[in-house]
Amino acid sequence: MHPRRSKSARRVSRLSASSTYEEDERCTSAMHRRESTLPNISATADRQTLKWTDLVKPNVPLPTTPEDVLNLAGMDGHGNGGVVVGALEGGGYCTKGLFRPELSCLMRSDGEPFCAVCRRERDKFFAKLAK
Repeated sequence: MHPRRSKSARRVSRLSASSTYEEDERCTSAMHRRESTLPNISATADRQTLKWTDLVKPNVPLPTTPEDVLNLAGMDGHGNGGVVVGALEGGGYCTKGLFRPELSCLMRSDGEPFCAVCRRERDKFFAKLAK
């Protein structure tokens, strides 16, 4: 006999299903297919229009998959002291349709360093304050 799930487990399951549905609706809406004003989110993986194209090396395929990152940089995503900047699908809390610059970033996961785009924006912000 399968044990009954606790009330809190059922609530979490409902919330997860609800969040997934809301994410799908929000991420597929016409509004979210437009280009984001945020510097670390792009609606396109096109090298000509990508906001951080200056940080993407010529050998990095666009769109970029996690496997591409691991192949180019090593098993942890960091190879030879550097990271792979590309256009990975899954930006702005959406799993599809929006792109982010790196596999990991503090803006996505606690405990991770900032990606190159966020570091650049942070540096610009503090440079303005220093003037």
